[in-house]
Amino acid sequence: MSRDATIIIFDKYHGIRRMMLNCLYTLTDNILYSDNEDALRSIAKKHTVDLFVFNVYPDSPEAYLICRNLRFKSGTPAIFITPKQEPILKINAYKCGGDVVFSEDCDEDEFLAASERIIQKQQISPLREPVRGSLGCGRLIVNTESLSALVDGVSADLTTKEALILLFLMKRANQIVPGREIYESIWEDEYNPDSCVLRTHICNLKNKIGTDSTDDYDIVAVRGAGYSFVTT
Repeated sequence: MSRDATIIIFDKYHGIRRMMLNCLYTLTDNILYSDNEDALRSIAKKHTVDLFVFNVYPDSPEAYLICRNLRFKSGTPAIFITPKQEPILKINAYKCGGDVVFSEDCDEDEFLAASERIIQKQQISPLREPVRGSLGCGRLIVNTESLSALVDGVSADLTTKEALILLFLMKRANQIVPGREIYESIWEDEYNPDSCVLRTHICNLKNKIGTDSTDDYDIVAVRGAGYSFVTT
């Protein structure tokens, strides 16, 4: 793994354990800190980030909201550190887009190994960042700021909802994302499995980004499980 990886730590009270910091510093010297959302966004715009680390406090739920907002526009993975091994803290972290959740008393070797593996996967990901503020795969480029997409340099004319769905799936490429999670995150409404709204949007999205005419990517429906942005 290259030591030029960049990690941003969100830590409102600057209380992350020294053991965890030491682990991260064995992976890279490029570690940046933020204690508020505006500062974090400003830092993220200036750097190609390989990993976000969110240190969560019981009286400070901002990390969940910040992560959720970031993951709509970024494929960068996120680790959450919680003060206790409580299921609800892990559930909240996963719901807002966290990839891995550790309690602050976790095993040092496990934390180091997981952090290193996540960064390795990010650095070899088939999803690339052609320019800052975009995600790309094959002939597809998605602008995460304007929520627009180009296929072979031509606008795909995505609606806002279609662009959000695409980004939501691309940031978790090759993973199965439940339809309920997609719908409730983007529509911010209760999911009805009998509704055809999500299926229709994904069908239109597939047509617009040309999944039938490329081997680089596809959006696959996994019966009874959800959807996956598949890369080759």
